[in-house]
Amino acid sequence: MKFYDHRIESGDSFSDRIGPPNEFDAGMGRVVESFSFLEGSLRNLITLLLDVSNEIGMIITAELSYKGLIHLASSLFKYKNARGDFCVEGEDCAERFKELMSLCSQAEELRNRIVHSSYIGSFRVKTTAKAKAGLKTVVENIDANKLLDIADFIVAVGMDVEELPGHLNLATSISAQGGEVRYYNGDECIAVFGQNFETDT
Repeated sequence: MKFYDHRIESGDSFSDRIGPPNEFDAGMGRVVESFSFLEGSLRNLITLLLDVSNEIGMIITAELSYKGLIHLASSLFKYKNARGDFCVEGEDCAERFKELMSLCSQAEELRNRIVHSSYIGSFRVKTTAKAKAGLKTVVENIDANKLLDIADFIVAVGMDVEELPGHLNLATSISAQGGEVRYYNGDECIAVFGQNFETDT
């Protein structure tokens, strides 16, 4: 006996089901999309730090959590920096990297605060039961503008991660266009990310 019959595809359009787009929902979606971009930027950075192909980079990073990506990137940086790989004149590579990883962690905290909460209208409700504070409920008004501020912050951190190889002498120049980012050493393109996506039919 089958008790539930839920369809993944309804066949109805967005406007049929939802009506006009909602600013709050759109802002929430932007937060999620922005964090996905940041995660991808960290995966690309790790691939460059490893100096491996895109495919090998994805094999290594695809199943890692976000914290796992930060830990791996940090460990690779410390290992290579100790060897003197990032001796860049006029640049404190270690401090730059440390600050950027801190921003990456802050971006995760903001994303988690938004995504891992319940909502009543535009009010964020978060209930915790920690050993130190006991049962605690926080209610916060989060409007669409605040969501966009958080999304913009996360995107900015992702762009900083994309640009980091230029500060570490992993690349001499970077170009980004249409969801694709390319890294160059002189005239030679050394890495391309975001291309050749395959879609399921």
